[in-house]
Amino acid sequence: MPDRRAVTVTMSTTFQVTAKARLYDIVDSSPFGLIVAIDERSVPVFAHAPILLTRTAGAHGLLRAHLAIRNPIVPCLSWRRECAVIFWGPNAYVSPSWYEAPSEHVPTWNYIVVEARCSVASIHGQADLSALLQDMSRQFEFPSSGWSYEGMPANLKQKLETEIVGFSLCIDALIGRFKLSQNRSRSDRARVIDRLSKESSADSQELANAMLSFYSE
Repeated sequence: MPDRRAVTVTMSTTFQVTAKARLYDIVDSSPFGLIVAIDERSVPVFAHAPILLTRTAGAHGLLRAHLAIRNPIVPCLSWRRECAVIFWGPNAYVSPSWYEAPSEHVPTWNYIVVEARCSVASIHGQADLSALLQDMSRQFEFPSSGWSYEGMPANLKQKLETEIVGFSLCIDALIGRFKLSQNRSRSDRARVIDRLSKESSADSQELANAMLSFYSE
């Protein structure tokens, strides 16, 4: 078995947010996360997956997900290595033309990101895997669809559960990175919010709302 290796996550304090409730809200609203681990050759391995958060488990919460059994990251999780999970909230380009003095500034990008440093808590057995799939279908399925994991034919569920691996990740550290024009003047921030709110993309409009909320507190 390869030696245990950790994903070293170096987090600067720039634009850092640590309020758990706010970070949990981002994870719940943007649950499709990027999982990063290190394989036996010390090479980064990536996987993308919808992830469920349990806020009250452990010191910082618990993440649950599943992947195809042949996904290259699965052996890294089975060896109980540490990993990182990244969740993206809204993000958008910010033009210097939006500022009061455009010639004095350069373009930038505003964004909301949550970075979770995790350790593998467990690889799910059949009962925990079934419970995870039920919980995920209840969380993400449209209420009016009439579909449920519990309602699937038993042979189809059995086949599915042999092809995937469920797992739980204990959150050891949770850091938010909210770059929301904190380094600009109040008037420039107001200009950015106004312009973002008028952009056609959903991300820009959501980011404008996030900035309004951030600065109203």
